[in-house]
Amino acid sequence: MAGLDPYVGYLHEATRGQPAMVLDLMEEFRPLVADNLILSVISHKEIKPNDFTDHLGAYRLSESGRKQFLQAWERKMNDEFKHPTFGYRCSYRRAIELQARLLSRHLQEGVPYKALTPR
Repeated sequence: MAGLDPYVGYLHEATRGQPAMVLDLMEEFRPLVADNLILSVISHKEIKPNDFTDHLGAYRLSESGRKQFLQAWERKMNDEFKHPTFGYRCSYRRAIELQARLLSRHLQEGVPYKALTPR
C-alpha cells in the first residue's frame, strides 16, 4: 500500500524469503502494541497459566487462550490515540499504514521520518 518492497529492509537482512521491510516496520510497534498487550493480558488475568499447554517442553496457548489473546489483540489494534505527526485520532491499525507511508516518503523523497511515539 505504501509502495515499499516487503522483502527489502534496512534493519533486517533479507534471508530465506523473510519479509525484511515488514520486520523493520514491526520493530517500531513492538513496544507500543505487542509488549503492551502481553503485559496487559497478564496483569488483567485475561490469560492465565491454565491457558497454556505443555508438549515436550514447549508451551503453547490452548484454543481458549488463543481466542482470549486474539480478542485482546483486536481491542488493542482498534485503540485510538492522537497521531503526533498528523494531529488526528487514529487506531494502531491505521497508524501502521501511516508510518509505512511516512517511511516510504523518507526513503524515496528524503522527507524526515519520525517514529511513532503516542502520549
